[in-house]
Amino acid sequence: MRSEEIASLIRASTSEAKRWGGDLGYLHLAVVLSRRWNDEFIATFGGDGLGMIQDRLRAEQYFGDEADIRELLSAGDRATVLANLAELIKSQAPQDDPIDDEPAATPPETAAAEDATEAESGPADQILGLATRLTGEPIPGRDTELTELAALLLARSAGPVVVSGQAGSGRSALLEALPDALTRAGVARTVYRLDPGSDVSPDDLYRLLRQAPEDSVIVVDDLDRRAMLRDSPPAVEFLRALRLGTDQTKARVVVSLESKNVPRFEAALADFGNRVSVAPLTEAAGTTAIDRALAAVRDQYPGMTVDDELQAAVTAPPTRNEHFAHPGLAARRLDLALARASVVGRTEATVDDLHRDGSVPALRRQAHELTAALKERIKGQDNAIESVTRRLALTRSNLDLRPERPNGVFLFVGPTGVGKTELAREIARVEYGSADALIRLDMSEYSHSWGVSRLTGPMPGYVGSDTPDEWLTTKVADRPRCVVLLDEIEKAHPTVWNTFLQVFDAGRLTDSRGTTADFADAVIVMTSNLGVREAQSKAVGFGDVNTASRSRTLAQDALEKAMPPELLNRIDEIAQFEPLTPEAIAQIAEVEVAAAIDMLTGRGWTVTVDDDVIAWLAATGYDPAYGARHLHRNIERRLVGDLVTFAEQGVSAVYASVVDDDIVISKA
Repeated sequence: MRSEEIASLIRASTSEAKRWGGDLGYLHLAVVLSRRWNDEFIATFGGDGLGMIQDRLRAEQYFGDEADIRELLSAGDRATVLANLAELIKSQAPQDDPIDDEPAATPPETAAAEDATEAESGPADQILGLATRLTGEPIPGRDTELTELAALLLARSAGPVVVSGQAGSGRSALLEALPDALTRAGVARTVYRLDPGSDVSPDDLYRLLRQAPEDSVIVVDDLDRRAMLRDSPPAVEFLRALRLGTDQTKARVVVSLESKNVPRFEAALADFGNRVSVAPLTEAAGTTAIDRALAAVRDQYPGMTVDDELQAAVTAPPTRNEHFAHPGLAARRLDLALARASVVGRTEATVDDLHRDGSVPALRRQAHELTAALKERIKGQDNAIESVTRRLALTRSNLDLRPERPNGVFLFVGPTGVGKTELAREIARVEYGSADALIRLDMSEYSHSWGVSRLTGPMPGYVGSDTPDEWLTTKVADRPRCVVLLDEIEKAHPTVWNTFLQVFDAGRLTDSRGTTADFADAVIVMTSNLGVREAQSKAVGFGDVNTASRSRTLAQDALEKAMPPELLNRIDEIAQFEPLTPEAIAQIAEVEVAAAIDMLTGRGWTVTVDDDVIAWLAATGYDPAYGARHLHRNIERRLVGDLVTFAEQGVSAVYASVVDDDIVISKA
């Protein structure tokens, strides 16, 4: 025997030793030879030889080692090796082992007869305790696939059948309807399926196929998981057992797997069989299938109701981050929404339960609703807000010509303290349900070319390569529905700018581990102070005036000088933020004071504030050059800060007013 074949047999035997336990020995080799040299193995060990060896392995009767196996395999041809192996196993068997009382070899004809007897002796609805008989009902919309499947199972020359389709497309439901389709087509075959979730070894699969009745169909559903086709390398022994068992069985074989895993399956088992693709359902059939799937989910949550908005949302088309198809996708969405509502004690599930972050799908809001929601918090920047919502309205209405791109790529330009960062935070809160959906990057920390490694990770072995949680790609992959804020983008190194070009254009970014983050459901916001000084400069001469149009033109010129055209060309909207007027400052003060009072109320305080206090906080310290930041300082120093004295005295109810042009806080 060639050294390459010996090495291959030893490697396979080592794998069996890991699966069965014990040190590598003769019994592990015997299991391998039962598959690779099947005919010769049966001729030597008999039809029950493999079962006897497996029983010995379960009893942990290990003997022999790698050196012994090499010597045995070098002794001669297959017949000699098997004969010597049978003698060795017999010599080490316990006295009550059946191998002492049986001849070493059983003719293949006798083994086949024993297999048939074993199969016939089992219950009619089960084979070897591994496969259960299917008696499913017909399903609408799958007549084409079921007719083709029945024809392939009737044709003797067709061989095994591969059923492929996207996850959630209804492959399992199709196979459950197969018995009815065969009956209607006049094909007298009984359909059995490997029990879902059962742990079937390669030997079990081989034994099942070899002993299945001649008039049966064996369905191997979810082959991706069983053969680990998603892993590298896949379970080669399982695939080999499938091939060997299919070649020897008189039953018909149907396997099911996801379409994306078909190439790996065909690479392992070329020309395995005919393929039936599970196509997307028509609109009418798809609606019926989705209704059936949703009804099954509701039955699992008795007493729970679903509002109309959630009902529409779960049946919406899949996003790029959802790798399931309907009807399975709709059932998956509804199941999660009902579960989230149930664990918090509610009896009605709403659209807010659809996402893990509690956010509402953007499709539920119209443009004017989003505009109004943003203006509640952001004051004095109506033009900037409307330019943002106009762009987001395209995505919400499914009118985006490039759906793979982010939902919006915006550049917010304006002086400090006018609400650029606050608008980004509000977009995260309104669109995605929480301010926590904001991923903020201070681009002054990316002023060097090596700053790219903080976005996508350094190469393996370098500092930071083992902390992927800090990378932008990991954050977006964990929360694809988010707002990514690139604060002060002009301070980043040009190499960092180039990294974001593919994000703005293709909606993807791959890190050093090969993991790709999808930005298709994200909003990108960049902020910049570029052009602010030029825009605020006074016009020269008597005929020109310092208009908003002139300011935007000067700011645009400054941006074009500082930033490359390929970056500017990928921005959807450049939102110009104007200096805040005293009226806008007063509105912001009202919002901020209300937020501060709500915060204090949650901590046990009762704070009453005069209107004069809000006006005083807005006017004191205001400078157009610094925007609204003075408000936070005033509220913290003059309103919240003065509560320390009352807290020390145990007083929690206070009244704030303006006396002699100053804030006075007294006990309520």
